[in-house]
Amino acid sequence: MLKSLTSFIVLFCGIAHAQVPGPVPRDVATRLQTLERKVQQLQNLLANHDNRLQNLEFNQGITPPPNAYPSPPLTYSAILIDSGYNKTFLGNGSTKLEAEAMVRQECGKVVHPSYCNGSVRFGSADVGTRGFFCVITDSGYQKTFSASAANAIEAEAKAKQACQATVHPSYCGNVTPRCESML
Repeated sequence: MLKSLTSFIVLFCGIAHAQVPGPVPRDVATRLQTLERKVQQLQNLLANHDNRLQNLEFNQGITPPPNAYPSPPLTYSAILIDSGYNKTFLGNGSTKLEAEAMVRQECGKVVHPSYCNGSVRFGSADVGTRGFFCVITDSGYQKTFSASAANAIEAEAKAKQACQATVHPSYCGNVTPRCESML
């Protein structure tokens, strides 16, 4: 960067000299000297900052190793309720797209794939929580079902699937769960 700045000034000075025929007027020469002095000051400041940065980075020997505290791999959960039978399906993946593909494939294995085109909701594990606990009550028999998982979407899906294993899925699919985080 310093070289490019210096070459720009040299080029500018050369253009300034080339545009003025004959001797250089006093005010132009003074402005050029001022400009050259300011560029020199900038170069000195940049060199000083570069030296300070190198001292901080390399000479203290306290450089943390890369990935000193690796974060756990993030997994996404996706929930889908089919439009035909109100069955609940769960898919997990390392990306939202993968989780969505997994939940739609799982749905297509159980019911006709045309019922699996509904909207998908996503969730991922929250930092600082031990997971989520969800409770649902089916709309037909008023039975209560619960489940816990790493995120709220997965806990909701597991509670609805536990409900659907006992009563008809239509009583469980469109029920609003109550979920709390386990701190």
